[in-house]
Amino acid sequence: MKGVQRITFALVMCSSFAFAHDGTVNISGTFRSNTCILTQDSKAIQIPLGTLSVSQFAQGRASAEKAFTINLEQCGADVSAANVTFSGDPDTTHPELLAIDTGSGAAAGLAVAFLDDGQRLIPLMQESKPYPLKQGKVALTFYAQLRPIAESINSGAVNASATFVVRYD
Repeated sequence: MKGVQRITFALVMCSSFAFAHDGTVNISGTFRSNTCILTQDSKAIQIPLGTLSVSQFAQGRASAEKAFTINLEQCGADVSAANVTFSGDPDTTHPELLAIDTGSGAAAGLAVAFLDDGQRLIPLMQESKPYPLKQGKVALTFYAQLRPIAESINSGAVNASATFVVRYD
């Protein structure tokens, strides 16, 4: 990573008390100037799937992809690319997919896939491909898609939540 500075401090505290302990605290981090700022509209993204039919998932077919955008602004010249990692509760049988909420009235047999702008799967907890950045405003396009994970799919409400982290190069 270019432009990365690491600062490490070691603090050792000594005491003459009979029951004193020596210890070390290591502090490290990265300081980058001119990264991007997440826009307000990208801090809580809603992806409405609409009403889907169970028959749409016949023979293992996935739903249509639903586009969403993570908007960045005030991107500086010190960064050239961004990777995004999505995290949340993984599906128990397909951990690369996001589990949908369970409970009374919830659908079953489905999970959520995150896709990059080329509509390739981004497994949970793995970085996306690098998205090129330019100075100013940048829109990163992604897709969400429901995928069948079981032979039997039960109709009901589909809700899921994920978080994302943007890492800059």
